[in-house]
Amino acid sequence: CHFDLVVKHKSGAIWNFEIPFLSTDPEFDDTITIEASINQTVNVAFTLCNLFSEPTPFSAYFAQGSSLELSVTPREGILPPAGSHGQELVVTFSPREYGSRPRGKLVIQT
Repeated sequence: CHFDLVVKHKSGAIWNFEIPFLSTDPEFDDTITIEASINQTVNVAFTLCNLFSEPTPFSAYFAQGSSLELSVTPREGILPPAGSHGQELVVTFSPREYGSRPRGKLVIQT
């Protein structure tokens, strides 16, 4: 992907620059390991703040391909600013079958 930067001088000169743009997935911040017996539900709670000094809206979800036995609440809200107590998020795991090792990628998007 790229974008074009056009610089126009008041004398009428024009410079065109094609600038490449590369976006990659961010590195994982952490790993959450949850164990539960079949047909039991286990919750793991953690708090999260915005990296910046302003609150910001967020959405939380498990990425495509994640186990359907995993869920997160709240699914949207406001992340408090850095240095505050943070927003509590709860990951729920409800296994339904033996022998599987469900995995998921939790995304918190701001």
